[in-house]
Amino acid sequence: MASTSKPRLSAIYFAAPALHECVSALPETVTADAPRRYRPFTWAEYKKTMYTLRLSHNRLDLFKV
Repeated sequence: MASTSKPRLSAIYFAAPALHECVSALPETVTADAPRRYRPFTWAEYKKTMYTLRLSHNRLDLFKV
């Protein structure tokens, strides 16, 4: 439990793949009964898309198969 009488330090860590890394479904999860829903894309493509749309837009819609 946090103490209300002593100072504390909080830190946030963010992680993301390298810009050239491919983001896609794991091959073992893609089957005839459960096909791929999104095409593979790089993290750079996703970030570019992310900054061109409003927060309320679904960024993954642009990568749908």
